[in-house]
Amino acid sequence: MEKRIITIDELYQNPPISTSDLMRIYKTDDHKILKVFKEYDDISSVFKENVNHSIENGNNIYHDGCECAYDYVEKVRNITESKVLVADEFKLIKGVSLPECAYYDKAGKFIGFSQPLYYYMDLYQYLRRPQNKKELCEIILKVSSIIKQCNENGINIVDLGNYTNILVGPLLEVMLIDYDDFQIGDSISFMESATFWRDDTPILSHPKYYNEKKGLITTNFDKMAMTNMATYILFNEDIINSSSKESKELQLKALNGEKVDYTRIQPEFRDCVNLLFNLNKDNIYPDDAIKSYMKRL
Repeated sequence: MEKRIITIDELYQNPPISTSDLMRIYKTDDHKILKVFKEYDDISSVFKENVNHSIENGNNIYHDGCECAYDYVEKVRNITESKVLVADEFKLIKGVSLPECAYYDKAGKFIGFSQPLYYYMDLYQYLRRPQNKKELCEIILKVSSIIKQCNENGINIVDLGNYTNILVGPLLEVMLIDYDDFQIGDSISFMESATFWRDDTPILSHPKYYNEKKGLITTNFDKMAMTNMATYILFNEDIINSSSKESKELQLKALNGEKVDYTRIQPEFRDCVNLLFNLNKDNIYPDDAIKSYMKRL
């Protein structure tokens, strides 16, 4: 992994194109994306207060080892650096936008990284266009192929439900971005969506999906998200839906050891969908279901 020193003056030559709680995102003159950690004083007071409150209550494993919001920010920075520095190990994975260079200040402190810029639309934008079911199936199969490669290399995507992190090119090329929020080995993801299940989607707190002691999701989580993506995009059927009373009732039924038979779905998908509620068996990727469904189109 290439390493470079960058100064504040160089960073602030152009305004950021986007910001998050902890980072600013820039477009460089050589068509790269540069993601840089904010100075601690520039992070919103609301964010700091929320983190401090959570640390005081001790109810979030992602804050373990932190005495205050500053510690949490530095924890995120250090884990992000560790992920960036091993990115070259995953160059054979096709379809993931990987960091190309790690950036440091003059004192040697990690401040961010660069990665390629793709002039593609994100999946949300793509889905707003007139839809072709065969094209949708092809896109979902390509996403599933990328997820399988990642899972085989110890990477979990975590935030697969955020379609802005899935880019689609003019020839249906597919690229996953937001590498720094992936779960890589035991390097946890700090995505807030990684903890959304605690109240709204209770089945995802089961050990099949989540190792609570380590704060790590499992490969079954990604397979679930992949199946849910397929059924939602193709049939507007959100199986594990945090806002659905019916979905929550089925999840509680599964957690009580009862059999769940989800019949309100095309027959090709029933096996992989019902596995989501079977807590004694691993999930499967929806590829075979999608290919079978395509034969009817």
